[in-house]
Amino acid sequence: MTQYAFTDKRQSFRRSFADNIDDDISKTKSKSSRIIDKNNSSSSPESNIEPGSRIEFLERNLRYIQEQQETVLIDLHNEISRLQQENRDLHYRLIKTQALSSIEQKQTNTDQISSPSPSKSIHENQIHLKQYIDKLEKQLIESEQKNKYLIQTIDELNKTLSSKVEVPNINISNKDDIQMPIQTTNNECQHLFNMTSDKEQQYIHEVKL
Repeated sequence: MTQYAFTDKRQSFRRSFADNIDDDISKTKSKSSRIIDKNNSSSSPESNIEPGSRIEFLERNLRYIQEQQETVLIDLHNEISRLQQENRDLHYRLIKTQALSSIEQKQTNTDQISSPSPSKSIHENQIHLKQYIDKLEKQLIESEQKNKYLIQTIDELNKTLSSKVEVPNINISNKDDIQMPIQTTNNECQHLFNMTSDKEQQYIHEVKL
């Protein structure tokens, strides 16, 4: 956009400069014509002017016109030099501005790529927290199920023990009769304990799967 504006400005200046040159040339010609007319009107009629004086008069007018043209040409050359320098300065400023703009754009794009947007970061944190909460809920359910299973196993073990243990008769004098129920009860308890451990290991294995 800046380049188009600069081109339009340069074209407009060229047109204005050409118009000024035409105006200067027209003014110079008009001024020269007025001087010639003035000199002709102030002099005597052509019939009274000597040929030598007339030639001298024309040569003097011609020299004046040449001097005016040289002055105009010098001014035009100076103006052209000034405009060329201004054009170079504007071109340099334009290139420098475009380079700075390009660098800033690249830096902005790099910053946008390297740093995630706040909305994206918040969304990722929400997903992570939701996954963590779901994991905790799952672990809680598994722990509750495990506790329930262990409580049931303990209750069954207590019921079995209470039904199997017999109170020995005080009047029994034979010690072997007393030792057999106790030994049998201990064996059954060990067997139940082993069964409970096996069931617990099986349950833990199923939960992990």
